[in-house]
Parts: sequence; structure tokens; C-alpha cells
Amino acid sequence: MLVSMKQTVLENADDRRPKRRGHRSGIVVAAVALLALGTASGAVALAVVPQMQQASAPVASPTPQAPSPSGTPSSAPVVETPEPTPTRTTSAASTRYPTDCGGLYSDADRARFFGGAPVTQTPERLDGTTMPAPAPVPFAGGTWTASTWIECTWKDPRADISHITVRMGSAPENELGKYEASLREEAGTCDLEDIGTVCTRTVRADPYPVDATRTFWTQDGYWVDIDQANMPTSGLLQATIDAMLGDRTVAGSWTISGGTIGPLTVGSPLSGAVGEVEQTYDRLPVDGPCEPGALAHFTRPGKDLLRVFTADGVVTALALEGRGPVDPGTIGSVSPTTAEGTGIGSTLADLRRAHPDLALVGSYAFDGTTDGADSFWSIERDGMHITFQLDSDGERVDLVWVARTVMPPLEYC
Repeated sequence: MLVSMKQTVLENADDRRPKRRGHRSGIVVAAVALLALGTASGAVALAVVPQMQQASAPVASPTPQAPSPSGTPSSAPVVETPEPTPTRTTSAASTRYPTDCGGLYSDADRARFFGGAPVTQTPERLDGTTMPAPAPVPFAGGTWTASTWIECTWKDPRADISHITVRMGSAPENELGKYEASLREEAGTCDLEDIGTVCTRTVRADPYPVDATRTFWTQDGYWVDIDQANMPTSGLLQATIDAMLGDRTVAGSWTISGGTIGPLTVGSPLSGAVGEVEQTYDRLPVDGPCEPGALAHFTRPGKDLLRVFTADGVVTALALEGRGPVDPGTIGSVSPTTAEGTGIGSTLADLRRAHPDLALVGSYAFDGTTDGADSFWSIERDGMHITFQLDSDGERVDLVWVARTVMPPLEYC
């Protein structure tokens, strides 16, 4: 993850993603493995290209489409324990990133996390329409380049070191890896969790007998950095992630059909759909050697990721990938689905019931199998393929491919 080579994703080896059952992207290229947890220069890239297994069954011919605590003498890391919290009632955000520290949390959460400590915001005023440009950000091991959206510090003016500082923003994957590596070097620990990669580092806040804790979270190009001393909290990280990425239009109303996912249509200019897509997803920078404009990423961390392939600004293929645990009861309300209700999280049995013309078309599995884990199952609609890839357990769909080609490429860019 600290090496820039190809724009890559490998099943079960994308160590920048949260662990969940069977999660991996279906568009696989190479494995980038961090063999030394030191500086970025200690990383080694290993090219791993599995052999594609082609199924004997042909693609079915087209068929008609069916219808708060106060300060204490000691501190603690941000503990993510489930506990009821008030639901935020803020209306859908009109801005693309948070601009007001006072509006990040509900009144109840502010009292629970910060007590009566006043907040200081940096920068003081944000217009909310232009994402802050990436800039060098210093840390103990050097600098990393990131967009810092907002920085909020809650501190009683009578206190010496007691405080909580929350920073958030976005950054390229290689820069996020650089910062993670620095935390590891400083005796921090980083773990892949359902909500993303979470790093923590706790040190003694000399000369006081209390701990100072730093908690760093990242997923899909977003980051949150929480620094706190003598103000322990429970649930602050999750509440911050919700505040940062919440208030997005639900994509569950989008339909996957022959050549389309929601407003995106194969054969149409991407520019004509970007505005509507960005009401639901946030656009990410594309790292690596991809030609400018050849690939666009749109994400809702913890839910799904849209990859849009283009040529001369025209959409050529669409890939929808799962990005978090799937609750079977929410299929059809969280991510786009076909008219029959199939999509991310559907089982093979669901696909077969909904699509009588479903055909096994291949696999990128390493073990030579074609009909289990990582297998591709396809239907045709309006001359286009809608192909579903099962996860690495062979249980649920975690990628949907919409294009004139039946399967996503093993390598892209």
C-alpha cells in the first residue's frame, strides 16, 4: 500500500480495506504487500496475477427484462463499544464536506464527549463548496500530503493538557500509507476493522501521570485523526465518521439495467451524470498509471464503490463493489439493484430465482474452480451484460459489472 504501481485491487490482499466476510474486489491486477512495517522505502511490490478460469457454459442469449464524560485522572483510547446514541436529524447536507465544528455531533453527543468545553475551529470559516487543496501536513516522522477539511479542538481554558482534537479530510492512498507507517514506527498498532483501518497510539503525557491517545481511521481515501488527553470517550470515532460521511442521498433507489447503474449509462458522456452521482457518492482521486479520464472512482465508505471506465469522456463500463458487511434485510435499500431486486449482498439462489437466464461465465479463483468462490454469473439485457461476482466465500454478490464485455478485465490501466 506504500508502493505506487498499477491501480490495483486483489482479492483478500487489499490491505487498505476493512476485513469483512469474503470481501475483495473482482477487478484484480496485482498484490501490493507491505513486507516491512517501517518507512515507505521498505515496501516491496509483488506482482501476482491469477489465471482466469473460463466456465464451459456460454452466456445466455438475450431475454426480455422482467419487471460525555468530564475529565478524569487518566485517559483511554477511543473505545468503539455499541451503545445507543441519538439519531442526527440534520437535513441532507448542501455542502460536500463538514464546515462547522459545532454541527458535527448532536447536542447529546457533544455533551457526552466534551462536557462544557468550548471548541476552537481551524480554519474559522469555510465556504463548503470547494474541497481544500492537498498540502504538506507535518507529523513526527516528516510530512504527508493531504486535504485537511476541518480541525476542531475542545479544551477548557483552565485546563493544562486536557483536550480532544478532531481532524478530518481526504488523501491519496500512498500518502495515507505513509502516515500509517509513521504511527507503527512510533509503537502504534493498526488493525483492519469493519469500519476501516484503525490505528491507535498511546503515550504518557509527561510530566503528568495521564495518557495521551491518538486514533487514526482511514477508508477509501478518507481519514479521521483524533488526539485526546485526560478526556476519555466511548463512541467518538464512529460518531465522527457518521458526521463526516453521513447526509448522503440513498442510492437504493437506483436501478441496474442493461447498460446503466442509476444515472450512469454505457455509451453516454460521464460529464452528463457526474452532478447526480455526486449527490450520492464522493469522487476519489485515481492513483497509479491510469490515463487521465480513463477511470473515475465514486465512493460511500462502508457501503459501496463505483468504478466508471471511460474512453474520450464516454462511459464504457461500470463496476459496483461492496464496501462493508451486508445485512440481508437491507438489500435493495442501500445499494443499486436490478428491477428484480438483485445486487450487492444477493445470494446465488437469489440470482437464480430472479433471473432464469442466469449463466455461469467464469472465475478468477486461484484454485481452478469456476462455480464457487469468486465466480461470475451473467445475464444479458438490451445487448449489455450484467455480471455478478460472488465473494471469496462463494456466498453473496460483492461486485456487479455492467458492460458490453461479459467479465471485468483481470488487469486495467
